[in-house]
Amino acid sequence: MDSGFWGAGRSPLEGWFFHYIKMKWFKMKRIELK
Repeated sequence: MDSGFWGAGRSPLEGWFFHYIKMKWFKMKRIELK
């Protein structure tokens, strides 16, 4: 597993969690914009 894929200095779990929060935030923003 390439650590760069998850972000510098992050464990895979932290990287996945950060990605999950980011995706939820983008979905909320898309709903707001409509």
